[in-house]
Amino acid sequence: MSYLKCCLNNGIKKMLKKCLVSVFIIFFLASLKAEEQKVFFDKTFMRNLNSTRIIERDSHFEKNLNSIIQAKAIVISFDKTTRYKRLFRLILEDKEAETYKIKIIYNVFFNKEETRSILNVGDNFEFSGQLISCAPLNTGRTAYILDIVLQEGALLIE
Repeated sequence: MSYLKCCLNNGIKKMLKKCLVSVFIIFFLASLKAEEQKVFFDKTFMRNLNSTRIIERDSHFEKNLNSIIQAKAIVISFDKTTRYKRLFRLILEDKEAETYKIKIIYNVFFNKEETRSILNVGDNFEFSGQLISCAPLNTGRTAYILDIVLQEGALLIE
């Protein structure tokens, strides 16, 4: 009888190990998929935006609504707000976009006082967050303002 219990316990242990490995693989693949969905607002994005016909430029942003974006920009100012249920708004300007004659202003919303306290006007800030809304600032579609809820960010020291 004890031999049968031992065999059953070993069978259960093996099955449990297989289940745990399967769960780990599923979570690992899901995290890779989430990372692939991040959209980089970098030179390539700006170059593609610049080469797009003016009437079609809005779609570059609209197709990324609610996606996680990653960008780098200069701190212009910050203030307190209650928009998107966040305490602070950081206003950033993308200098890389200006090389393509496009102006991008990011309104980045967040809650952490620590994030606010380490940033100063003129600092380079790299961040990722959810793109909530976008709006053109002129009819020529050469300037946009984007609302983003901060996911993570880092002060760049150059």
